[in-house]
Amino acid sequence: RAVLASEAGIRGPVLPHVEQLVFYAHHGLPSIDLRLFRHFSRQLRQSTARLWLMLYRQKETGVRPLTNISWVIEAGACVWGNGTVRRAWPSVFARTSEMAASTTDPNHRRYWWFHCTLLAWNHTYGHAYPKALFWWRVEPDVLVAEWASFIRLADTSHSDVLLPNLVTAKQHPTYPHWQRNKHLLAGVPRREWVYSLVSIGRYSRRFMHLMAARWAAGQVGYEEIFLPMSCTAREGCRRDSFRSLLGSGLHFRFRPNWNCTTFLRSAMSVSRPLLWHPVKRRQCWADYLDACGGNSSRPGSCARLLQEVK
Repeated sequence: RAVLASEAGIRGPVLPHVEQLVFYAHHGLPSIDLRLFRHFSRQLRQSTARLWLMLYRQKETGVRPLTNISWVIEAGACVWGNGTVRRAWPSVFARTSEMAASTTDPNHRRYWWFHCTLLAWNHTYGHAYPKALFWWRVEPDVLVAEWASFIRLADTSHSDVLLPNLVTAKQHPTYPHWQRNKHLLAGVPRREWVYSLVSIGRYSRRFMHLMAARWAAGQVGYEEIFLPMSCTAREGCRRDSFRSLLGSGLHFRFRPNWNCTTFLRSAMSVSRPLLWHPVKRRQCWADYLDACGGNSSRPGSCARLLQEVK
């Protein structure tokens, strides 16, 4: 693990005032998202949070800084992969590989690995943020209307795990991953079983310590169950949902996709924080922020774009 930190180019503590880290977990990198990440990074500077990009490449064996991309998005950026986990946490790698092999869909197979984003980053860059209280992990098809105000809203919740919506076994008894994750549910009353989409989540320092113990023991699972079920009242860990914070401001579902213009119109018409998922085509939001964002020097372009949307 010390080798990983060395390869990542660690140069001692930086930004000790940062209290929250917002990771965007990506396995592709279209130019539209680079534009969006730059705007998100600027928004987050109005808070005590900072943005990082964690780029997943299956065969990567380290945690390497992406200097050029970091310059473009004005935030930290690095690449990691399954090989990273194999080198530093062989028991986690072996168990995750075994369980991921049971999933035929290549996209769903990655969800056995993505919880390791937090593990890999913490062991390489984590010590550079000694006052960090919360770690966020966000997928690119999640859109937030404005990040600084969204962080402030989330600050009203003192939960250790904050996820979109906690779904019980009673509400969704046919969820296929109950059966595939019996090792995580053994000894837990069925009434306490929950899962959640994990396209966005906020995790506390306490929860990260709990996860570190599970990783050290080689415990893994499908993250929609693994993450919420690793936070239980018996361990003094508290869970909450964005649904309880946002109410009608939450537009979060598995499918179908939301239209980008529908999100944009909503973001323009209300002042409260919004959270939408999934928005696969994000061109309109990138265009809007480029033309009308806080650092825009193109008021004419902004006016034309707003007229088109209306």
